[in-house]
Amino acid sequence: MQRFGEKLRTLRLQREMPVRELAIALGYAASSHSYISETETGKRNPKVEGNALLSG
Repeated sequence: MQRFGEKLRTLRLQREMPVRELAIALGYAASSHSYISETETGKRNPKVEGNALLSG
């Protein structure tokens, strides 16, 4: 089973979406792209509100 971050990265790459674009789509500032990258690599745990945005 994939970790959340691995699944997030897989889906983002399938859609050919840059990390900055995903950050904006999730309601984060474009400068929050490092948070998305760290979540994808497992260096950070995703915030609960981010999970809700992705699941809906």
